Amino acid sequence: MFRRNRKTREFRLTCFSASDAANQALTSEDIRDAILRHQRGDWGSVDRQTRRENDNALRLGDGPLLSIFETTDGIRFSVESTRFHTFAKIELLDRSS
Repeated sequence: MFRRNRKTREFRLTCFSASDAANQALTSEDIRDAILRHQRGDWGSVDRQTRRENDNALRLGDGPLLSIFETTDGIRFSVESTRFHTFAKIELLDRSS
């Protein structure tokens, strides 16, 4: 069930999954913190256009949401929730060496 607080940008995911690579590279705290930030409407380091698209999709209650975060070790990863904001997937982004 989709739940969103209309007075804020907050919503609740019902489940999420992480890729094998993300599970190996990220700590459970990294994943937990990213999910909590994503649910609060903190999109991390996405570009301005993606931020606007996310805000609009959240306001309408329809459309995918994308967040990009980086760990203290410099590992970049994304959290992307589905159209109705109930399921999210976590994946690593290309790493610069």
